[in-house]
Amino acid sequence: MKNGLLKLLPLSLLVAVGCNSGQTTQAASADQSGSSKTPSASSDSKSSVSGTPVPDSSTPATTGDKSAVASPPPASTPPAALPASLHHDGFDYSGVTHTAPIDLEMTSTANPGAVTTGSQTITFDGIKDGKAIYKVDRTGGLAAIGTEEWTISKDGVFMSKSSIVDAGGMAMELPAHPKPGMTWKFHAKASSAGINMDMVMTLTILRKEKVTTKAGTFEDALVVEQDGVGTMQTQKTRTVSQNWYVKGLGLVKAEMKTVGPDGKTQSVSIQETNAK
Repeated sequence: MKNGLLKLLPLSLLVAVGCNSGQTTQAASADQSGSSKTPSASSDSKSSVSGTPVPDSSTPATTGDKSAVASPPPASTPPAALPASLHHDGFDYSGVTHTAPIDLEMTSTANPGAVTTGSQTITFDGIKDGKAIYKVDRTGGLAAIGTEEWTISKDGVFMSKSSIVDAGGMAMELPAHPKPGMTWKFHAKASSAGINMDMVMTLTILRKEKVTTKAGTFEDALVVEQDGVGTMQTQKTRTVSQNWYVKGLGLVKAEMKTVGPDGKTQSVSIQETNAK
């Protein structure tokens, strides 16, 4: 799964519990193809990345089956007009160079046995004021999470527009040079299409590690933790998620736990099911 669902993971929970319509299949048929910051935005559209970067040794991201690590996925060449200053590590981890549709699968403890499926496609939309613009479209059960515009600047990858979420205009997805120890915040609001959300998210880059999804096994995935506090559907909520980014593919897996006002915990898992 490519990124962009990072800020919308709380909305993914609403989709999973049935607050939005979605395409679902039952677990009994899960064997069939089924077919989830440098300057960053808070309420005043400003924040910063902090933390001491930890040196790391990067190796290429790889795909394959779960029993073995295969060769790196093919990545499309960035548009020729893309300024060199924008082709940073954040750009590579964002997945914008992978132009083929990505199939996604979402499960939730709120609906045991049900699988919500959909896909995501990212397309280049030109250069504006020295920044690269990309459009993000989703289909199937993930269409309820909405569409987005991403802006890539020399400082990082930002969500500049969303059909559902107001994140202050420029909310960071990834800093230009992500390193373990970096942290940033954003303030996300939504009050349409049956969704009511007001949450402040704190994001921290934890480490790099191997991760396995239905699409395969990936080496050196960047792990970003998201800790959000606020309200969803007017109820006090805390969400904590871990998100795995792979160079050339973006966000391939996300696992979120949400604790409601009654103290009960619900879990949502989203993963990529293909990496073509």
